[in-house]
Amino acid sequence: MSVFGKLLSPWLRMGMYSRLFVPIFLIIALVVAARYTLLVRAETARANARYQQDASDIGIYLHKALLPALALTRGPDTTPDRADHAAIAAIAAIDNTLADALLLSPDLVAARLDFAGGHQEALRAPLPRVDYPAWFARLQPLEPIRRHIYIGTASLVLEFEPTLPVSGVWRTVERQMIITAINVSVIYTLLGIIIFVNKRMLKRLNHATQRFQAGDHDTRLPVRGTLEGRMLALTFNNMAQRVQALVNELQISRKGLSEQLKHTLLAQQQLQAQKERIEVTLASIGDAVITTDLTGKIESFNQVAQQLT
Repeated sequence: MSVFGKLLSPWLRMGMYSRLFVPIFLIIALVVAARYTLLVRAETARANARYQQDASDIGIYLHKALLPALALTRGPDTTPDRADHAAIAAIAAIDNTLADALLLSPDLVAARLDFAGGHQEALRAPLPRVDYPAWFARLQPLEPIRRHIYIGTASLVLEFEPTLPVSGVWRTVERQMIITAINVSVIYTLLGIIIFVNKRMLKRLNHATQRFQAGDHDTRLPVRGTLEGRMLALTFNNMAQRVQALVNELQISRKGLSEQLKHTLLAQQQLQAQKERIEVTLASIGDAVITTDLTGKIESFNQVAQQLT
């Protein structure tokens, strides 16, 4: 027997309701796989659209916000000792703008600006916490974004990490997984209750059948439980009542036949005894005696009649 046959054989020996566990599981697995594939794709597409849009918006915002401040900075020979008040204020404004960008975009992890007056950068610390499993991250097409924006002669580099968008997709999928687990648990719990009720009903039926076969023809099933159980009990009780009535009739007929047979045997014995007495009587008579029936056919004759003939 093949491996498939060995696995299939115990399953085929199960009851009908017990066998439903496997096909229902396969159907649920296929439906869940299709549903979550579509769900992950849809949620990822929405998260990616927001992720890309936020990156574009923060780039436009920084371009507009940094342009006036960069215009106030001096050339590369500018130092804090020789800078005027306006240049110092401009550098402070640049630093504040880059820091504000981190607050405006939670996906932004680094903003670096290289300009004629020096280098400014804002880094997120700590980085967003990863609250999704590593295998889920491998399923996501979201990738880090690194954008170069040129503001005049200045160069702005923005680095984005998709940690929060992926976390949002994972939270949605996790909630749906919990709902699915609850639904599957409810389905299998109800199926288990149905199997338990039917097994109990079949066990009562088997016990009642054995008692009925053993001669207890008064056995009846209680009419209670599910609709199927009540219908089965009514059917068994009607069958048992009819069989009991037939058995009673057969017992009465048997008793009558037994009495009739007894009387017939007794009558035969009496006739045989009477015949023997008649034969003895005929044999003891000295005259010839011949007995015939109504048609004249000889039935018997004694020894004297035999000698005469």
